[in-house]
Amino acid sequence: MAVQVDEWKMTQARVLRAAAAEYSRLAQQLEGTLSNLSNINNNVFNAQVSGPPNDFLRNLWNEWNGQTNPLVPRLHNLVSDLNRQAGQWEQSYRSQKQAAEAESRRLAEEATRCGPPET
Repeated sequence: MAVQVDEWKMTQARVLRAAAAEYSRLAQQLEGTLSNLSNINNNVFNAQVSGPPNDFLRNLWNEWNGQTNPLVPRLHNLVSDLNRQAGQWEQSYRSQKQAAEAESRRLAEEATRCGPPET
């Protein structure tokens, strides 16, 4: 019985790796945007010489900064999950391929020992 190699897993692993790379790029862009927002908010807060800090801006910043809406950490978790699944599928593919190659070698050796078929 021949060992089957599931090519689908390797194809899906490539798709997951591409998605993970895109989400990672998105997370980096979002982190840069959040950093810029932080600088803007710090300038606004520092410019308020008298009176309490602007609670609306502070609350808005806290939400976007991930304290109440952790979008960036969720993106990083998604990237980790995608890469982990891709790694499992890649490992499964490699194991199946190695088993198929070993089976092929075994059959070739067996055929060599038995000699050509009689006609």
